[in-house]
Amino acid sequence: ILTPRVTAQTQTKARLLLERSETPPGSSLDAAVELTMAPEWHTYWRSPGEVGKPLEIEWTFPEGAAAAPAVFAIPHRYDVSGIISYGYDNENMLFSEVTLPAGLAAGEYEVKASARWLVCELQCIPGSAELSLLLTVGEADVSSRFSTLFDAYAARHPVQAADATG
Repeated sequence: ILTPRVTAQTQTKARLLLERSETPPGSSLDAAVELTMAPEWHTYWRSPGEVGKPLEIEWTFPEGAAAAPAVFAIPHRYDVSGIISYGYDNENMLFSEVTLPAGLAAGEYEVKASARWLVCELQCIPGSAELSLLLTVGEADVSSRFSTLFDAYAARHPVQAADATG
């Protein structure tokens, strides 16, 4: 009996998302890689603990664009036989704020993300994806159909101490 080989691509789906479908030159928008894991599988936080490796993204934006460091949501704590790690099950979205250059000409520009991660259940499997989509730079500032998803994930992020009230 042959056992099917498990790959990260069967346990994890990756997609590239933009907060806006059109945005003016000189503006900022969020770009994200969303991972959706199979049941019982998880990926890792920026500081994974005793085991694991965080999601890494290499971005390619229009020339002159600047991306802020990626923002991680608050993780879950996993304890497997006394080995502690931190990460995400079900799904996670890692995003960066991108500022476009003020002199960028109107048009469509390819945005790319080269993503690498480790997905684990009882065994761990490295995963990767080469993702791309088009960003429209124009006069309008138009939210994408994923803007509410960005809002939902932003609510899962820690609050800066200086911004805390109460």
